Amino acid sequence: MTKHLIDFELFKILFPSLLKLEINRFMTAIDLSEEVYFLEGKRKVKIRSVRELKSILIKKLPSETYSKCFPLI
Repeated sequence: MTKHLIDFELFKILFPSLLKLEINRFMTAIDLSEEVYFLEGKRKVKIRSVRELKSILIKKLPSETYSKCFPLI
């Protein structure tokens, strides 16, 4: 099983287009039932669903960046 690790310190320096690609990769990994974690300080937190990933991202990312990654239809 593949493990994916999200580091929000890295997310802060990515361009929005690269960030969107990374988020899509993590969402695909979750859909494929692969293990996805994000670093919170020094501990890893497991993400179990796309909804959970989005709720974490809305808290961690600036609202402008989040809206570019998840535009309203």
